[in-house]
Amino acid sequence: MDTGWFAPLLESHMNAHPAMEAIDVVKLAFQAVLGCGHLLADESIVMARIETEMASVTPDGEMPLFESIGPDYIRVNLSRWKAENLPVAWLARMMLLSDSATEYKTDRKSVIAVLKSVFDERTDALPDNISRLCDRLMSEPDWLPSHSAAYNQAYQPSYRVVSWKFTPLMPVLQAVSDALHHHGRILMCIDGPCGSGKSTLAGVLQRIFDAAVIPMDDFFTPHAQKTPERLAIPAGNADIERIVAECVTPWQKHQPIQYAPYLCMKDAFGPPIMVEDKPVTIIEGSYSLHSEIAKSAAVKVFLSIDRQEQLQRLARRDGTEMLKMFETRWIPLEEAYHQAFQLPDEHCIVVNQQGV
Repeated sequence: MDTGWFAPLLESHMNAHPAMEAIDVVKLAFQAVLGCGHLLADESIVMARIETEMASVTPDGEMPLFESIGPDYIRVNLSRWKAENLPVAWLARMMLLSDSATEYKTDRKSVIAVLKSVFDERTDALPDNISRLCDRLMSEPDWLPSHSAAYNQAYQPSYRVVSWKFTPLMPVLQAVSDALHHHGRILMCIDGPCGSGKSTLAGVLQRIFDAAVIPMDDFFTPHAQKTPERLAIPAGNADIERIVAECVTPWQKHQPIQYAPYLCMKDAFGPPIMVEDKPVTIIEGSYSLHSEIAKSAAVKVFLSIDRQEQLQRLARRDGTEMLKMFETRWIPLEEAYHQAFQLPDEHCIVVNQQGV
């Protein structure tokens, strides 16, 4: 087990919170290793607990929205969450997604290993106190470390633990919240290079926002229409006319959205899909930031990833034979589209997907 990350993390937290005592150190290690799974029930209970605590929290727009507690998790500060007017339901769902997205480590020995990686080498700490708390971790399996009275008095901590993978998404959450407060109902687009995680991110945001999702994969240009002239047009590989007519225009008019997905492998249209009207509707996939679509979107997200990781992901997902097709055909078409539409532009929230 790699434990080298804990020493610099602990030093950073002790510098920021000099009132930390032994129990606060153990709590930091506990959360850094085990996350939030030990606190979770169903969504309504998690949400109710946050709402109860949030009622006594003073909004603080100066406090960082989150702080790192290691390679896997962050603490989201409720004071800043409240100041940003972000929905409690989103945070509850992020906690539940954090638990389901990682392998929950029930072995408390991992927490002790992390602590020993620091305190076995330090003489200026409190090894006896740490040792007694470690003994309690092992002898009382239901015991959860709480912050010390000194820590509570000095910092009034109020936070929730979620996966570090939400870190680059915080600007997206803030933008969607602001747009919803302004418009009440929004369209957002998620674009980026193939293999950058657009569909995966859309699935995560669908859970957080309770959103509707429309994949651009359902709107590729049918084979019969893929003439050299069509493919020479930026975004010609996508049936922009059809998604605008069947999805974007009805959305603008508050009309029901129904479309037949184009199935590339069968070169045929599938059964009709009804898109439920939700406060947030996400159009995700390559070419979703085409100007004819994006002009109706309140939030525009563009994912970035370096070429090496992109190719590795595509090889894992589609195999080495298909990778050749991506390199020689699909990636050049996407890059021509990005260049033609100057993507990402100043209106895009750029989310770095490197290593996510």
